[in-house]
Amino acid sequence: SDVCSSDLEQFLNDHWERVQRLCRTYEKNGRFIPFLGYEWTNFTYGHHNVYYLNYDQPIRMPSTLPELYASLKDVSVLVIPHHTGYPVGMTGKDWNYFDERLSPFAEIYSLHGSSETPDGVVPVLTGGSWMGPGESGGSIQEGLKRGYKFGIIASSDSHANNPGCYDLGLMGVYAEELTRSSLWKSFKKRRVFGVTGDRISLDFSVNGCPMGGVIHATKKRTINISAVGWDKIDRIA
Repeated sequence: SDVCSSDLEQFLNDHWERVQRLCRTYEKNGRFIPFLGYEWTNFTYGHHNVYYLNYDQPIRMPSTLPELYASLKDVSVLVIPHHTGYPVGMTGKDWNYFDERLSPFAEIYSLHGSSETPDGVVPVLTGGSWMGPGESGGSIQEGLKRGYKFGIIASSDSHANNPGCYDLGLMGVYAEELTRSSLWKSFKKRRVFGVTGDRISLDFSVNGCPMGGVIHATKKRTINISAVGWDKIDRIA
């Protein structure tokens, strides 16, 4: 099926009010900020993770990505492409359908591997995966080649109750404070980055323009990078 199975959708709906309640209960400025979300699962258009700013939103499960976009037209929401590097039509991202307003960033790495290119440093799962090997067409670089502007994140996609586990992928965000509104503003400005191991603090700018910004091409580029990790940093790419 191209959409989330009816059993899974019913499961989500049965527990959605409890998830909303937990978000409200455990939100604490400066310490822990949850975001209400779910995965929109679709073979044809690619998997997307939907995150809401507000906790009163319902689950929306239309059968196509254009319909999902339309249903979220007036909602404060993020629709983030997930493990894009699989084949288009086999859960990989179909870049013919992309909305920069709803998707200010995309996932480059997770438990599945790296979706930057088909033959990245850690390719998406090619053995034992029902989603098949990675191939060109859905990767992050394919989206960038089309001229889309989006930030880059990593995430875990852990199914073992250990989100954020070391080596599965983590997202970083440069925000003024740890509040829902401040984080959301930074999400929309694409002030985000991804790491695959240590918790790394990163600040990056080109000609004074911070992460996520848009600048005009110039012959001279001044790149400033500040990266602080737990140990030696292997590479910044």
